[in-house]
Amino acid sequence: TPNYTRPQVNINLPKVDWNRTFATIKPYLAMTGEITLRGQVLPVGGIKEKVLAAKRAGLKEIIMCWQNEKDVEEINPAFIKGTKFHYVKTMQQVIDIALT
Repeated sequence: TPNYTRPQVNINLPKVDWNRTFATIKPYLAMTGEITLRGQVLPVGGIKEKVLAAKRAGLKEIIMCWQNEKDVEEINPAFIKGTKFHYVKTMQQVIDIALT
């Protein structure tokens, strides 16, 4: 069931009209998490499954909430070899990583 105690939206950059910004998002980048209306990135569940799916899809970098780092540490390092993780606290950090 949804949590209505705090407003939030999914961390989803494709909803922005990037054609107007003349910026491109890295094609090998995955991101997961939720953001508050104030721009804070929140942790989500199912990290192991999401990371392994991104790896199978050939994605090389993953952005997620810093609080999900403990979930990544539980994954066998052999399964995520060659994947770079970015742990963030704010949406500004997500944009800085995704557009550079």
